[in-house]
Amino acid sequence: LSLEALRLADQPGLLSTGSVCLQDVATVAHRLLGARGIVASGFHLHLPEVEPGDRAAAGLAVLAALASASSGIEPRAGLGLVGCLSLTGRVGRVSHLAEKLLAAQRGGLSGLVLPAANAAELARLPAAIHEGLDLHWVQTVDEALLAVLPGLASQLNLIRVISILPSAS
Repeated sequence: LSLEALRLADQPGLLSTGSVCLQDVATVAHRLLGARGIVASGFHLHLPEVEPGDRAAAGLAVLAALASASSGIEPRAGLGLVGCLSLTGRVGRVSHLAEKLLAAQRGGLSGLVLPAANAAELARLPAAIHEGLDLHWVQTVDEALLAVLPGLASQLNLIRVISILPSAS
C-alpha cells in the first residue's frame, strides 16, 4: 500500500481521493494529529484501493503520511506500518498478521511497526515469516509516530490516555 499526502497551506481540512472505504480512517488520523498539534493546514490524501478487510489496518500508514506531510519530516526509509486507530490514540490489533509480514518481506522493507496487541501471535508463526524484519511493537499512535518519524519528537504534543480506576481500599 502506497499513500500520497500533499500539504495544502491555503485550504483547511482534509480532502481524500481514491479508496472510499479508507476515508473514515483518514478522518480519524487527521483528528488524532490535530489533537497532538501536528496538523496546521489542509491536506489532500490519495488512498489507493485496498481489500475491504485491510482498510482499518492502514490507519497507522495514513497517520504517518499525514504527519510527514505536515511536519516536513521524512519517514524512516524501509519501515512499514500496520495498525488500526482508535479515537483515543490506541493502536488496535490487525488480522492476518502472517500475510502482512510476508508482504513486508516481499516489498523489501527492513522493518514494520505493528500493534503490541498482535505480539503474542508472532510466537505461533514460523520464524521465516518475519526473518530479516526489525519489528517495532506499539500501543499508541504517539509511539508509532516516534518510531517512523523520530525527528517529530520536538513537535509532538503527546496525549496521555488516563484510565480512572476505583481504588482498592
